[in-house]
Amino acid sequence: MFISIPNIRKTYQWKKLKIAIVTETYPPDINGVANSLHQVINELKKQQEILILRPEETFYSLNIQTNLKEIFFPYISLPFYNEVKLGIPLFQRIYDAFNIFKPDIVHIITEGPLGFSSLIIAKQMKIPIIADYRTNFDQYLDFYGLEFLKDFIQYYLKYFHNQCDLTLVPDETIKKRLIQSKYQNIKVLYRGINTSIFNPDNFSINIRQKFNIDPDDILFLYVGRIAPEKNLDFLCNLFYQLHRDYPNIKLMIVGDGPKKQELMKKYPKILFPGQFKGIELAKIYASSDVFLFPSKTETFGNVLLEAYASGIPTISFKYAAANLLYKHEKNSFLIPLNSSQEEKIWYHNLKKYIENKNLIKKHKMQIIKEHKYRLPYFTWEGIAYKLNQYYYSILNKKLQLKKTS
Repeated sequence: MFISIPNIRKTYQWKKLKIAIVTETYPPDINGVANSLHQVINELKKQQEILILRPEETFYSLNIQTNLKEIFFPYISLPFYNEVKLGIPLFQRIYDAFNIFKPDIVHIITEGPLGFSSLIIAKQMKIPIIADYRTNFDQYLDFYGLEFLKDFIQYYLKYFHNQCDLTLVPDETIKKRLIQSKYQNIKVLYRGINTSIFNPDNFSINIRQKFNIDPDDILFLYVGRIAPEKNLDFLCNLFYQLHRDYPNIKLMIVGDGPKKQELMKKYPKILFPGQFKGIELAKIYASSDVFLFPSKTETFGNVLLEAYASGIPTISFKYAAANLLYKHEKNSFLIPLNSSQEEKIWYHNLKKYIENKNLIKKHKMQIIKEHKYRLPYFTWEGIAYKLNQYYYSILNKKLQLKKTS
């Protein structure tokens, strides 16, 4: 079920707001949170004045533009996952930033130390707070030997979000799960996609030739972090089982992360070309045959939206973005989560594509046919419009409470 988005061509009638956005990841970081936040901010700053608080090596400096200002904070990286930054909570710097900028709303993207300290100060200053729920941190713990922290992390996340005036989630399923867990004030805000970059027209013979993909080969693709929680050992093992009987199949794993070197040594027949972004990444998507996504820990899965916009079918577990965008057997294959037969079902569906290239073409054509009425729900302009509606809704509610108190 899709959320309706108003006519985004109408002129905004609301006054300009000051929005302080707190995040512990932002470009040049390459991940779904950083990328989607960057796209939303590019739209928001056309209407609002934005202050970003985020970690950066040159934390003593400032970046000041007309409608976008940045204040940087020192950080530490997780020892077992260097790509994850934890901003050091300099309370005085946060207080000074809020006091000078005077935000109408504080929007917290990540729940780390920088996010939590900003939550405390915004509460003290009585600034309305919106937070995003973007990562299932409690589900990651088992993969890093930290399962003993699960109860604490679950308690912390619920406490954090219930201190906010609104929590935004990317999917109705996540919303229902959080409400069942006694989270309060939950609304859905989809992720967006830039279809001028990610589209089927970016198919490139040169890309396939660059990676030695012959015309008769079937290229399976994974894009994302190469990390334990992504379930990539499962995928690589399946590929090796099938490759023995079908040597014309190739698997490309695009991205980086703490498990990359281990997988490269263990599975030398799999392609690990590194990280790509922008048009180069879009060409890889559009030049592939099927997108494979074995992760079970996503809140949404932005890469599935990129794959869908690029016109390629998927084999994925049936939840989050896969369940929202793709339809089982109509344009892809979706596998039930936590099935006792999941490996067998994945194997069987992979064979269906391998043994019937016409099925791949049929599913691609179906996806492209759907683009005209599905992708308009996922424009960044429309996502920013909906987010602005949430901002003004919170402010109006606060105003009404003041009048009645």
